[in-house]
Parts: sequence; C-alpha cells; structure tokens
Amino acid sequence: MFRPAAVFIGLRYARAQKGSGFVSFINFFSTAGILLGVMALVVVVSVMNGFERELKQRILGLVPQVVLTQDRFVAPDDQPKLIESLAAQAHIKGAVPYVQSQAIIQSRQQMTGVQLLGISPAFEQNLTPLASAMIQGNLNALTSHKYGVVISRAMARKLGVGVGASVRLSVMEGARHTPFGQLPNQRKFEVVGLYQLGSEADLQFIYTSLDDAARMVRQPRGSAEGIRLYLDDAFNAPAVVESLSQQSAWQGWQFDSWRRSHGDLFAAVTMEKNMMWFMLLLIIGVAAFNIISALFLIVANKQGEVAILQTLGLSPNQITQVFMIQGCAQGVIGALLGTVLGVLLVNHLDTVMAFTGIQVVATPGYDAFSLPVDLRYPQIIVIALLAVVLSFMATLYPARQAAAVKPAEALRYD
Repeated sequence: MFRPAAVFIGLRYARAQKGSGFVSFINFFSTAGILLGVMALVVVVSVMNGFERELKQRILGLVPQVVLTQDRFVAPDDQPKLIESLAAQAHIKGAVPYVQSQAIIQSRQQMTGVQLLGISPAFEQNLTPLASAMIQGNLNALTSHKYGVVISRAMARKLGVGVGASVRLSVMEGARHTPFGQLPNQRKFEVVGLYQLGSEADLQFIYTSLDDAARMVRQPRGSAEGIRLYLDDAFNAPAVVESLSQQSAWQGWQFDSWRRSHGDLFAAVTMEKNMMWFMLLLIIGVAAFNIISALFLIVANKQGEVAILQTLGLSPNQITQVFMIQGCAQGVIGALLGTVLGVLLVNHLDTVMAFTGIQVVATPGYDAFSLPVDLRYPQIIVIALLAVVLSFMATLYPARQAAAVKPAEALRYD
C-alpha cells in the first residue's frame, strides 16, 4: 500500500529497529513517560470521582436538597396538592412534608444535641437512602409505634442504647412558661430502628413520625413545617430554586438548599479534584518535554541522514513532518497504552491493593483494601486526547529545527 515518504520514514524512526540502540532508548522512555502520566491520571481521577459520588449519596441523599417554608405550618389537607404540584416540576423526583427542630436526646449514660426530623415513611421509602440504610428495624415502625424514633448505630453506641430502649427527647420549640421559667417540651421515645450511612449525618439526624414531631413542637397533628424536595441531581438545586422563585404560585415561600449547609464541603472536594487534574497533567507535560529533548537528540544524531533526504528531494515541510510523525507516534502509543492500563487498573484496583498489601482508611461499606471508584469514559477520552495534543505540540519546534539543517554543512566531514 502506498504511503507518503514522510509518513514511512517517520514511522520507521519511531520503531527504531536494530542498530539504532540510542534512538530506541530515547523513544522507549518518551513513550513510557506519556504512558505513566495517562495511567496515573485515569486512576486518580476515577478514585476522586468515586469519593465525590459517595459524598453525594451519603450526605446529599439524606439532607434536604431544597427546602420550602413559609411563615406558618402547612395544614395536612393542603399538603397533597402542594406535593403534586412540586413533583411535576423539572428535576424534582419527589416532595415530602417535614418538621424539623433542634433537640437534645438523652439516655441513662449520655446526652447530646441532634436535629429531630419528623418524616412520613411512606414518602421517604423511594426518595432517600434512609430505608436501605436501616440495619435494625424499619421506617414503617415510626407510624405503628406512637413516639418511636430511629437513630444511627453510631448514635446508639454513643448513648449506650439499642432497639427497644427508651430515650428522652427535649425540644425548646413549644416550651412551656412556668413560674420557674421556660421548660422545654420533653417526652420519652422508644428506639424502633437503627440506620448506618457512614457520614456526618449519622451523628446529626434522628427521625420520628410527622405526627409525633408536630406534637413535640405543639402544632396540630399531621401539620408540616415545610416541604423538602429531592432532585434527580443535587447539583441542580440552584436551577430549581431559581425556577420556583419566578413562579407566582410560590410567591411568599422561602427557599433554601444544601449549598448553605454543605456547599463548602463540596467546593473543597471540587477544588481538590481540579488540583489533582492540574498536577497530573503536569506529569504528562513533563513527558511531553521528554519528547522535545528526545527529538533534539535524534535530530542531532541524524543530521547526516536528514541532509541525504534533502538531497534526494524531500522538502523542508516533509522533513518537518517526518519528526512530527515520530514524536506523535510516541504520544499516541503512550496515550493508548496508558488509557488501557489505567482502565484495567481501575477495574481491578481492589485486587491490586490487596495483593500489594496497600491499606487505606476504610470507607464505610468498603474494606481496608478497597476504594470507591467511578470510571467515566468521556473523561478518559479527554485525558487521552490531551496527551496526544501535548505530544503533538512538543514536536513542533524540534521538527522545524530538523528542517533547518543545511545539507552542505551536515555532510562536510562525512
């Protein structure tokens, strides 16, 4: 099959056959640098994606993603119409009524401050990970038991209680005025279930039924403080808030989202992820500079051959193409091998870590030799293309220098 002379010679230099030990050595290390850089970037970015996904599931899956409140509690008869209207909006998976209050939970051994959330288990089942995170009991027990509460396993250990034990809840909302001052509303609750999410929410939230929470804050049974929205993607919260605030039906409502309470955490994760991208791209950049130095050495080593090629009729542009093809071939091979090896390593990362004995701080739901990974192929394609583009840019200057070789001077002493 016919190939242009520049392509044929460039690929031959890239193969560096026998008798070209110096060129072969340089080509190998240039390709290896690209390969290692791409492989490291694929692995690290996939692990960072995995941690970001776990944070979204464990924290943003449970905390209110968007909250709607108004000056008064929502009556039970008004809630179905509001929920139906909200569920029809874009990006909203579902809406649930809630009651929330600062509370103190107390056992015989310990007491601590928590967020008390009154929920409707029927709504929560399909919208939050709480039901699947139950390790003892189930959410439906909140409606079958009057004054029942669900707490995390970490909270149960802290308080020294288990399922069936009694704890005392105190809330200041609805406090009674007495001659001795304000007395918080207190009542004994029975622990009817334990959950485990493995996040900061475990020591922050406890759950009871909507009716019991309303009683605790001295509101009519079944009334709700507001409506919590669960979205198809928590990062769509700003768009949902903007859309609702522009609709006349929701004038007079106040809107809040997870960005106020957890925005700093995810901003830090995003910044860390971007910095990892930048630092690992620098590794690929260093490998690209290896291509520059390698091509300069090859050009210096092959000045006689370049001069002969010019006397045989190759133009300066063709000489430039020869060395650009050689450098790009190294970049393409390194990018392809690095991508394939990186994807294989990500898919078998747990096995490799267990085999090498590398232990990490165990993420809840993972053992000491496991890391959460999320392989996103569009990102992998971008990484491979960036490596190829950097390799191409690295070839420009050395290739032009090769084209500037003067045959008479190069062959003077040959």
